[in-house]
Amino acid sequence: MRTREEIDSPMLMEREAAKYLRVNLSTLIDLRKYGFVHSLDLGARKYPKWELDRFISKWTDSEESIEDALEQAKQEHEVKNEKVVHL
Repeated sequence: MRTREEIDSPMLMEREAAKYLRVNLSTLIDLRKYGFVHSLDLGARKYPKWELDRFISKWTDSEESIEDALEQAKQEHEVKNEKVVHL
């Protein structure tokens, strides 16, 4: 049985969200970093299902996988950083 501290832990919420999304934890952390998941710690004990559903719906109508979308976001982020450096 989990303690209250474990239940309230943001790391536990990240692991639970990763299981729900069927991605590994490092991918989920990258998804948050690049703006796909806005907040993993919303002050609730459980990760809010509506946030996950909204996140997943971005890929349900396309053939693009979560990993492909993440790779594209990383490339766009790198381009933005390069533009800032060259200004």
